[in-house]
Amino acid sequence: MESGQADGGVVSVHAFDDQLVAAIGTFRVATLCKDPEMSSPRTMRPLLSAVLLSLAAGCSSNAPEAPPPYKLDGDACGVVPTDTPAAFTASSPVKRSSDLTQGLQGGNCEMDFDGTGGSLKLATFIAIHPTGEAAAKEMFDKFKTSDTAAVDSDTTVSDLKDLGSVAYVRRQYYGSQPWKPTDVSLYKIVVQHGSLVLSCTSSGFAKTPASWPATDQELQAKLKENAKQIMTKLAG
Repeated sequence: MESGQADGGVVSVHAFDDQLVAAIGTFRVATLCKDPEMSSPRTMRPLLSAVLLSLAAGCSSNAPEAPPPYKLDGDACGVVPTDTPAAFTASSPVKRSSDLTQGLQGGNCEMDFDGTGGSLKLATFIAIHPTGEAAAKEMFDKFKTSDTAAVDSDTTVSDLKDLGSVAYVRRQYYGSQPWKPTDVSLYKIVVQHGSLVLSCTSSGFAKTPASWPATDQELQAKLKENAKQIMTKLAG
């Protein structure tokens, strides 16, 4: 092993050894000055073990950050970014927002983009569970079970990494293979993080392929980034 994590940065093993030696030396001098008996092997062994554990704990903390307290101020359309779909379609959105059922915080937003570059419909569902993460995870699992049950020759469900606690994408593609921007396709990204469940569905096609991503993977990456931006806004 050549490196380890400490205070958010990378430190070499040799640097860690130097820190350890310095800490032990300082500790030994201090204890000798106070009480020579403290320097005996019988006494020093457990004390040095405590020093080792303390230093190791400071260099090996990789615990993930706790989810933020998500909150939606205003209607759901206010947190949905429009730059990317507007660029794809060369149009401005027509927006419709609605509240969720009583007992859930969040909202729904639908946006329609229709221009010379293409046609795209976005549907965003934001649910923030007042009772916490367990309820959000239960909702996420129900969504995934339902979407997985609909898998067929034109539909796939795949897990996504680096997005919330858990996430997946449902891809529904009608037309020839490989994917082309001019073919109608549907993507649904669902994320659970803490008390939040976020669902972002987009469906549409390109009229001017040059204004759209050239590959299926590039389009998915754009949609995933949109979901991340929504989560950032909800986190305040």
